[in-house]
Amino acid sequence: MNYKFEALAQTHPEVLFLYVDVDDVQSVSSKYGVKAMPTFFLIKNKEVVRKIVGANPDEVKKLVDASAEPFDTPQIVVE
Repeated sequence: MNYKFEALAQTHPEVLFLYVDVDDVQSVSSKYGVKAMPTFFLIKNKEVVRKIVGANPDEVKKLVDASAEPFDTPQIVVE
């Protein structure tokens, strides 16, 4: 899934993509209630808009494509 995530980051420079290792940053997984990996979040204006649990590259791509706006900075976070 990492290479698909990286490919999306390359094709959507208007979106901020972050990778968080839940073993290294357990506070983030606690804050967002991560129960399984990978978990993807769409965060806009500091609010979780959508969450995808599991390695589903088609759904993550749809999420990114639908959320990419030229003057907005959505954040996709994977844990």
